[in-house]
Amino acid sequence: MHNWGHRNRVSFDLLKEEFVVIAADGGNDKVFRYLSPTVDSKLLMNDCIDKLYSKAKSKARMLLRSRRFYGMSDLPILFKGHSRSQIEWCNAAMFHAAPSRLERLDSVQPSFLAHFGLPERDALIRFNVAPLRVRRDIGVLGVLWKISHGQAHPCFNELFEQAPAVNLSRRVT
Repeated sequence: MHNWGHRNRVSFDLLKEEFVVIAADGGNDKVFRYLSPTVDSKLLMNDCIDKLYSKAKSKARMLLRSRRFYGMSDLPILFKGHSRSQIEWCNAAMFHAAPSRLERLDSVQPSFLAHFGLPERDALIRFNVAPLRVRRDIGVLGVLWKISHGQAHPCFNELFEQAPAVNLSRRVT
């Protein structure tokens, strides 16, 4: 990396540089930031999930405190803009985390909706508020679909080797 930086006249801040071994067993439990999400060396994503949960929960509480100023149809929309956006900005980074850890994060939305007696199914149908786990799955599947159709960024396309197309419409006679 330093050779590349020297060739391209880029300097790196040595105070922000560290070497971390990412491994499920072993590692040093060091937490670091990769672009924006915080990542631990075992890829458990505990720190990231805890931070996202506290931010989203506090935004949801703020909306609940101010609900007397809004109608019932406004609050799910405000939740999507204020609280859910605090969670979803790093869905791809958390996708591999354990379901038990993600359940804590996914509990923010049903908890918010329960204060109004609004089941998740009704919230989806009336206000287009899909469960967070479903939105996370759809987002990652969308990236894979774009890669398979050559619409993703070239860096993503290099990560996945394309299999040759198979013509399944041939008839055997």
